[in-house]
Amino acid sequence: MSQREAAGRAGITHRQWKRIEHGEANPTLESLLGIQYALRIDSLDALFGETTGDLLGRTAHQ
Repeated sequence: MSQREAAGRAGITHRQWKRIEHGEANPTLESLLGIQYALRIDSLDALFGETTGDLLGRTAHQ
């Protein structure tokens, strides 16, 4: 699947996809869920490869 096709499946523009991929945009939860769907990934944790708390530098107990 091309980037353009994946962006279409995610419901975002190809330009927005590229900006997210390059770290030039702060995607919404809706965009992230669309990307998860487009790439057929089971969860956002699987998309990032880490737990959300780890990404934010927090633990569940804070």
